[in-house]
Amino acid sequence: MYRITAVTPLVVSSGFDADGKISYVPKEFLRTLGGIEYDPDFGYLAEFIEYGGPPLQKEGPSISLVFDSVSECLLAKSYFLVERQLSEPEIQRFMCEYDGQMSDGFGEIMVQDFSERYNVEFDLPYAKEPKSTFTQEPC
Repeated sequence: MYRITAVTPLVVSSGFDADGKISYVPKEFLRTLGGIEYDPDFGYLAEFIEYGGPPLQKEGPSISLVFDSVSECLLAKSYFLVERQLSEPEIQRFMCEYDGQMSDGFGEIMVQDFSERYNVEFDLPYAKEPKSTFTQEPC
């Protein structure tokens, strides 16, 4: 078995300041969000990623929020199990599907839910492609 770890940075803001610039939430607030898990009733993230490789198995919650003390950023982490190491074309398709779900599907629903629950705006980084980083390792 192999474990795929997907990590997506999140941008968390509280609106705009008087000058019209984005007002980011304090690092202390980001720390309080670390450890929150997201597993909605409509299914697991693994069920929505169609990349053409071996079936994905869920490991833990669909998405866990983690505060990275080095970068002082909030990260969304997902873990998947697969029966074998993915080939380079498979991992490229997986990355594309995962980023698509994080920006337009499953992840979009998550950030809307979290925005309503915590009264702040959750977004994905805009300019960087791919938005997420991926590793795969035997387990």
